[in-house]
Amino acid sequence: MNSDCICNNKHCPLIGRGFRPYVTKNRNHWKYSFLQGKVIPFDGNISSGKSSIGKETARVLSEEYDLPAVYIPEYVDIPLLTQFIQNMKVFAYSFQLFMLERRAETYRRAIDLARLGHIVILDRMMHGDLAFAHLHHLKGNITDEEYDNYRARMQKFEFNDPALTVFLDVTPETALRRQVRRNRENEKYNLEYFQEIHQAYQDVIQTYRGHILHIPYDDDLLVEEITGKAKQILDQCIDFLLK
Repeated sequence: MNSDCICNNKHCPLIGRGFRPYVTKNRNHWKYSFLQGKVIPFDGNISSGKSSIGKETARVLSEEYDLPAVYIPEYVDIPLLTQFIQNMKVFAYSFQLFMLERRAETYRRAIDLARLGHIVILDRMMHGDLAFAHLHHLKGNITDEEYDNYRARMQKFEFNDPALTVFLDVTPETALRRQVRRNRENEKYNLEYFQEIHQAYQDVIQTYRGHILHIPYDDDLLVEEITGKAKQILDQCIDFLLK
């Protein structure tokens, strides 16, 4: 006899007699289960919206589509970040090297979770750190020797590229506007710095061999609109990976 009750009613008398409720998965569960076991970083300029849309994407997968999804935020050390911002010329190399090591630890954790079948939404990819190091090398805050050491250290990690990186394309002006709006005490960048980061990302992306899905993200969304955007991005991820 089949011991599963397919009525999915918790008050069904059969459940009390040893029958198990049969939970019917929704259509989206099966559609997006394709993403299980994958690491998907969200990347972009500072204040591009990575955290808000990344967290919401993981929430949709977990709560609405009943899939094992997790969001891993970017590691932030406020005292070190503040020190770096106050004197980039002195602290650029040590700060970028420190962040690279933390990023590697985060990526190892993401890989471990993916191997357990999770969908891992990650805030920034390894090459995102390279964009910042590249920028400070161009600005003279990181010497040629230090930059070579940085790149050699990055290559030693030997991580496979993530299944897909979602890159939020925003203008430097949008990034600056969002920085002002979120009003973090330790983040006080000017438009020129956002422009420099924007260009550094363009340089690094040209040499990146992994898959990147570019998402235009200049529109400022209301809280209730972010869920819809997250679902659109998930659809685009599926289409991109299956094409």
